[in-house]
Amino acid sequence: AYEIYQCDWSSDVCSSDLEARRQQQHLAKAIEMFEEIQSQFSLLKAEMQIDQEAAVCAAIDFGEIGLKVLGDPNVRLEFDIEGLVVIRCSRLENYTKTLREVLSSKSSFLILSSSLANKFGIEGRFKSFSTVQNPVKDFAAESLVYYREYPQIRIFKRDIA
Repeated sequence: AYEIYQCDWSSDVCSSDLEARRQQQHLAKAIEMFEEIQSQFSLLKAEMQIDQEAAVCAAIDFGEIGLKVLGDPNVRLEFDIEGLVVIRCSRLENYTKTLREVLSSKSSFLILSSSLANKFGIEGRFKSFSTVQNPVKDFAAESLVYYREYPQIRIFKRDIA
């Protein structure tokens, strides 16, 4: 015989909670991947003995994108990514140039939109930068962005071996 108990469904996880958790995991992975790319870039510069100023800069935001396949499948196919988030990230990435100028820095930068930082409560782990005095042309939507600076590490070839 089976007994049926009255359940309290108030602790049940709803789909919006799962989506937010999934997005937070994607954000953490994107930050981790950027940091890995930035680290490997420093090692590559040392290995190739490149002493020029170069940095890795990126911007992260969430949104929907579309993918178009262009071209002739018998000759060559190209992919085109479109969507407002692509434009936002492109504009946000421009702030890396602004930060390098304003802070007189040669570092790499990772930029997050304010909406993304606020949504996941990561403001304390990133510094904020007011864009009001330094707006990006054709992009007045963000009055504040969040960034993390990754100073360039000088690695000599002998340190790699």
